[in-house]
Amino acid sequence: MNLPVRFGWDAGSEFRLLCPGLPEAIVASDRSIAWVNSSGCWLWLDQAIWLYPVVDLQGVGLTTNSCVLLSGASPQFEVRVVDPATGTLVSKTSYECRSIHVGAELVVLDKGVERTVYDIRTGVQEPVPVGARDSRPQAWTKGRGIVWVDQLQVYRLRSGARPRMIGRLPSAPECWVVGPYGAALFSCSDSQIALLPNGTMKEMPPCDLGTVRFNGDGTEVLIGAAGGTAHVDLASGTIRAHRQGTLVPVGFMDGPVVFDEDAGLLKHLGGSSICDGFSPSAVAVFGDRIYGPGGTAWDLATGNRLWKDAPLCGLFLAPHADGVFQIADRIVGLNRDGGRVLDVPLPIDEAVDGEILDVRWTGALLEFELEEECVYVDTMGQRMNVEDHGLTSEPIGEDFEEAQCPTLAAVPTLLVDGHLQGPTTTWLWNEDGMLIRVQNDAMT
Repeated sequence: MNLPVRFGWDAGSEFRLLCPGLPEAIVASDRSIAWVNSSGCWLWLDQAIWLYPVVDLQGVGLTTNSCVLLSGASPQFEVRVVDPATGTLVSKTSYECRSIHVGAELVVLDKGVERTVYDIRTGVQEPVPVGARDSRPQAWTKGRGIVWVDQLQVYRLRSGARPRMIGRLPSAPECWVVGPYGAALFSCSDSQIALLPNGTMKEMPPCDLGTVRFNGDGTEVLIGAAGGTAHVDLASGTIRAHRQGTLVPVGFMDGPVVFDEDAGLLKHLGGSSICDGFSPSAVAVFGDRIYGPGGTAWDLATGNRLWKDAPLCGLFLAPHADGVFQIADRIVGLNRDGGRVLDVPLPIDEAVDGEILDVRWTGALLEFELEEECVYVDTMGQRMNVEDHGLTSEPIGEDFEEAQCPTLAAVPTLLVDGHLQGPTTTWLWNEDGMLIRVQNDAMT
């Protein structure tokens, strides 16, 4: 089944997404946000969150009027068009070709001999000049048209109009990307050139074209540059804002939006938070709470978040009555309120001791299961001999490793790493940080 399924943020939702986890890709446009994980594409508009359980997603394009999903691999591709306002699947079309480029309204197919252009919704072929068929045109991400380069000449064609030669590049482009209404960025051997929707061409600062996000009218971009992210005005070629750090350009929603990978946070560039919970972590359950998804802790009875902050990002978690231990390159202990109460070096070198397979709390020591043996570590970070201390290896906390996860009747392709089923609700999670709460009448 590949029908979209509606989730929500609110407690009354039958399918409630509490936190999204680390995305494979994320884009924003106007009031919509789309992200991709192993279960498919998630589209968020206002309080509605639609999951499109599409496998092999290759790309997502998002505008005010459409969300375009490209899936598959050569020689068989599928293109789906979704209405972001309603979550409705508008069209689904299959194509056979060597490679494909998808815009908002047109799709360009490379069949080896030449390139052909089709209407993305109807599948009707669009007439294009011989020069475009012999080149590698790209479709606009907003509006209806294509851009191509013939030697050093840049051409643009709006559907129903005559092709126009816009200008000349200083050298053959090594790569280039097209945006709304025929805007484009070209990376040449010694310069980068911006093409605006009005046909003006400007030199611009060096940047990574693989990170480009255009604004809605194609006059501004958000782009990875100089160890951070820059907001660039294409008309003047000037940088309007620049922020250092692990910030991923996402798009424009009342200004530029970035994804802070370290904090698991979607936010305005240099401004306020939009949504958190995009943090990956191992998951552990103890008593009435679950630790890990979104980097924080959750109440199993109410579905409420327990901690304001999101300090969890460990490869392993070991819960206990007073909190949880987090294990990555150090051992960090947090109490039930999320406060840090322990921080000691990890006394295990995987290059010498072997890979850590699991970590458990025995009530007195941390038990590290390695490839060849178990190693015991106290809360001071010291390796201990368990027999000498008369301790037994009886781990505390729930173990879901062998549990078979139930299937969501509405979303059979939803991929999760673990689950916990209660009297009325079921919790589903993955170690990328996603957490879902589902009413049991939706389970099979």
